[in-house]
Amino acid sequence: MTWGIQWRQDALISNEVPIYFTSSYQTLFAGSALPRVLEISFGPQTWAFPLLQTDLGNGAGAEVHTAYGYGGVWPVDPFPEPIDLKVIQAFFRKEGVLSAFIRHSPFLANQRLWTPESSEFNRTCYVRDLCADQDLDTFSRQVDQKLRWSINYARRQGLSVEFQPASRWCERDVSNFYNIYLKLMEDKDTNTAYLFSEAFFFGHASFGDRCELAVIRDPLTMELIAGAFFLLDPTLGWAHYHLSASRRENLKSQPMELLLAEAAVRYGNQKFRSLHLGGGHAADASDGLSRFKRKFASRELPFHISKWICDQERYTMARERSAALPNPHMFLISDARGAQ
Repeated sequence: MTWGIQWRQDALISNEVPIYFTSSYQTLFAGSALPRVLEISFGPQTWAFPLLQTDLGNGAGAEVHTAYGYGGVWPVDPFPEPIDLKVIQAFFRKEGVLSAFIRHSPFLANQRLWTPESSEFNRTCYVRDLCADQDLDTFSRQVDQKLRWSINYARRQGLSVEFQPASRWCERDVSNFYNIYLKLMEDKDTNTAYLFSEAFFFGHASFGDRCELAVIRDPLTMELIAGAFFLLDPTLGWAHYHLSASRRENLKSQPMELLLAEAAVRYGNQKFRSLHLGGGHAADASDGLSRFKRKFASRELPFHISKWICDQERYTMARERSAALPNPHMFLISDARGAQ
């Protein structure tokens, strides 16, 4: 038997795949790109590979990438043998696709579906294994002393966490959460790729009860001081810490520590097995975000990416044209151009 590769016409079914693979997620993160699903087959078995395709214009060709977050091939099992990357590259080259940038899913470890040289380690992701029938006091007794102090301090400041499913969240809270997020990103001089719009935040409503907004308010003014989106995969038993932000002037009250602790309790009691916290900024996990997430983690997972050049000659020509543009160090040519 040999590998078969073709574009699929039908969308993925939302309740049968991880949320990062759903058509709703792909559409939300597509921007100007075209959501597509590559179908990979081996004999009677088939696998889905959601991708976003960007036309580079002026006859230069196209490139594909996974949506922000995580992706890759689904399902993971059963799988007969590693996928032959050369077969994929040949298909893309025939389709006019010059390159592909893939973010594999650490919680699925689906980078192992490819030969080892097809991907590279990018950073460490953190996971909290969850327990049912637990309250915040029980959780606090199980963590180290520093984190327990942070949780208890936040509670003494009168902070509490409220969870709102996207199907019935308060629109004002979403707007206020977005404003906190935007200010934080601007203060950090973050890459413009992460400066999402308010409409994009509201677009998470398309996930229904598979997305929740957690918020913390100032107990005196009732103004929002911190928030986070959580994405839910009940079939897999995973909850995902997605986007978050807090007001810097309130960080001393330890709101984010309380927020994640309450999330671990909530989703454990809802029979989720694991809370996926994502990774930090630095590959060596030396940054503050990595240290923050490590405090909650009971285990770590490697996050792998792939950078595939499918048509070397055309890719090189397109790169040369992008050398003087805003982000020439970026692998994707559309990113090098600063496209959203």
